[in-house]
Amino acid sequence: MQKQLEEDADAFNLIFSQVQPHFIELMNNPFGNYLCQKLTERMTDDQLTEVLNMIKTKIIWICQN
Repeated sequence: MQKQLEEDADAFNLIFSQVQPHFIELMNNPFGNYLCQKLTERMTDDQLTEVLNMIKTKIIWICQN
């Protein structure tokens, strides 16, 4: 999956669309956090803005965990 994220734009878009609603929970999971980091490396500005708007109300909770 990690290799596909790096090499295949279609795989990235599919994975991002499935993971995006769960980004907050994944950021607080050791393995999920790694996935989130990999995704953010490839996100478009619009995708990054979408995620930032979603997590902004939980940023303190995310940082504490």
